[in-house]
Amino acid sequence: MKKLMLMTALLLSTSGCTTPYLSKHFGEATLAAQQSQVANPDAPSGQPAATVDGQVSNAAQDRYHNAYGKPQAPTNVFKIGVGTK
Repeated sequence: MKKLMLMTALLLSTSGCTTPYLSKHFGEATLAAQQSQVANPDAPSGQPAATVDGQVSNAAQDRYHNAYGKPQAPTNVFKIGVGTK
């Protein structure tokens, strides 16, 4: 019984420990993913930002809104295979 309590205490005392590697590099993957999504990382350098013509962006927005169209009438799935001989 004493061995069990000693092992439990040992496991509980070491459960909060982390390795220095994990603590040192914690969050780097998230930071790298955020930085890769930036459209123009050199924005303060004076380069013009990538822009889209107004007519092109309006057409893209219209295509997006009309892409789904009208919803189809719901089909009754219980009719499939029911009533056949």
